[in-house]
Amino acid sequence: MGPWPLRAAIPILPIGLLVVRFLTRPPRMIWIRSLQICWIAGLMNLLADAAAQNLRLWHYDMPALLLGLPMDLYISVALIYGSAISLLYWWIATKHPRYRWWFVIALPFYGLCRDYLGTMLTGSTFLIWDSPLWWAGDFTAWGAGLWCTLAVFHRVSLTRPRPPGTRIRGTSAGQ
Repeated sequence: MGPWPLRAAIPILPIGLLVVRFLTRPPRMIWIRSLQICWIAGLMNLLADAAAQNLRLWHYDMPALLLGLPMDLYISVALIYGSAISLLYWWIATKHPRYRWWFVIALPFYGLCRDYLGTMLTGSTFLIWDSPLWWAGDFTAWGAGLWCTLAVFHRVSLTRPRPPGTRIRGTSAGQ
């Protein structure tokens, strides 16, 4: 089984994103922000894959690669791991805030397990592990990509700016 079923699923990814939107029911501003920052996840994944290839941790073996990278697959990373994860983070942070950090900490472990089990169970050969230390790079890539995406999403969507003219507690006006 090659990468074609995976690539054929790319056009239906927006349906999955709409399902997540329906289930989380975010305000319009949160929905728009999640779409605006989703490119960060795709870009971070692209950079991680490029670094992993140069460090000989893993490489892709499929047709239609550009500089050894499957550019079309980064669309799915951006939509699912950028936008949908941001919406889930918003839902957990607003509805169940005490579980927010558990969700954030679990994401790289989920990514590592998904990559390992997905490659081993499907017998897929389009992602080739070149080093026994691939897992360290994969965990780092998942952590950096998702945590950067969620940090930007949190900053632009969930923090409230101080009104002009207000001062921070503990400071005096003369400082």
